[in-house]
Parts: sequence; C-alpha cells; structure tokens
Amino acid sequence: MDNTVVSWFQSYLSDRQQFVSVNGRVSAYGRVTCGVPQGSILGPLLFTLYVNDMIQAVTCDLFLYADDSALVVSGTDPRQIEITLAENLKSLSYWLEENKLSLHLGKTESILFATKKKLSKCNRLNIMCNDKEIESKSSLKYLGVTFDQDFSGLSMASLMLKKSMLN
Repeated sequence: MDNTVVSWFQSYLSDRQQFVSVNGRVSAYGRVTCGVPQGSILGPLLFTLYVNDMIQAVTCDLFLYADDSALVVSGTDPRQIEITLAENLKSLSYWLEENKLSLHLGKTESILFATKKKLSKCNRLNIMCNDKEIESKSSLKYLGVTFDQDFSGLSMASLMLKKSMLN
C-alpha cells in the first residue's frame, strides 16, 4: 500500500481527543486510544473491517451489519440449541472483550423459530451469558424487520397497519 494512504489513515485514527458537555459544563479533554470517529463517512466501513474476523470466534452462523449482529443456530432439539448458543455467546463475549468491544446484554434477545405445533411443546429458549439470562421473545425486530416465532408475519403486518392509520 502507498505510504501516503497509510499516513493518511494513521493521521485519521491517531491523536484524537474527546470531551463531555452537560448543561453547558465541559469536561477536560481525554485521549481516545481506540475506535473509529463516529458519524464519519468512513466509520461504518472501518468498523466492519475491525470486526471482520469476529466470525472466527463462533461455530454457528454469524450475521453482521454495521454494529448489529445475530447468532443463528439450526437444529431439532431446543436444549441443544440453547447449549450451542450459550457457548457461542461466551466465546463471542471473550472475543469482543479482547478487541476492546463489549456485548450489550441488555439488548441481547433470543427467539426460537418453529412451526406452531412444535412451539406448543417448547416456545422459548433458556440461555445464560455472563451470569445474565438472555430474554426470550415471541417476536423481535432485526434491521427494521419484525420476525415472529412461527414466521406468520402477523407482528409486521400489525405494525404496518398501525403506521398507515397514523398517517
């Protein structure tokens, strides 16, 4: 790579400072030693490059879009799915910590997709990560799309109807 490009990136990512402003009061400047500038055009691309090898931390499917991620495990035994997800969450949490990132367990949710018949026998997952129970949902939103456990689409349709009536 051309030294000019390397120098430009080094300049872009080095010697940055930040401060906090609350009610007109400003903190002292603090040095920023990691991360990419938020709100910048290059931020999402550089973040994606930074987490590109995150997939090596898990044995299941990992979907990444900017800072949103989803672990996906397929199987017929809900208990084995729970075990696999818990192991992968633990491994992912370790990878994130090693790379100066963190897993936001307050936003972490699980969902069990199945037919209505199978959901009548087991409709939730019991998963723990770092001594915290992961909330199991019957529907959840991912990248703007609401998914129901049985893929009926009722939650998404209901949301669309509600939005159309408000306009």
